[in-house]
Amino acid sequence: VPKDVVFTKKQLFVIYFYIRNFWNQRISQILSEIGFKISPSRVSEHLANIKSKLKVSGKSHLLDRAIAMNHHIIPRELIRTGVFNIDNTEIDKWIC
Repeated sequence: VPKDVVFTKKQLFVIYFYIRNFWNQRISQILSEIGFKISPSRVSEHLANIKSKLKVSGKSHLLDRAIAMNHHIIPRELIRTGVFNIDNTEIDKWIC
């Protein structure tokens, strides 16, 4: 990931929920509830901007980049094996 790529806290939340298969409407609702007023169309704009910055096109590529950006909190066993199942791992906490 290029060092000059910086994301806002709101964009990190969008990434977090998007790679967990939340729809834009639900992402909008959750973020609005925690103080980030955002419409579903604005979520779409954020996703397009995020994907453009990272030069990715799909969700799986975005997940790969999110993991690469936060590799220091992924359990070493996952890195060694190449198995990137994020359930019940520290990667669930990377946004915090």
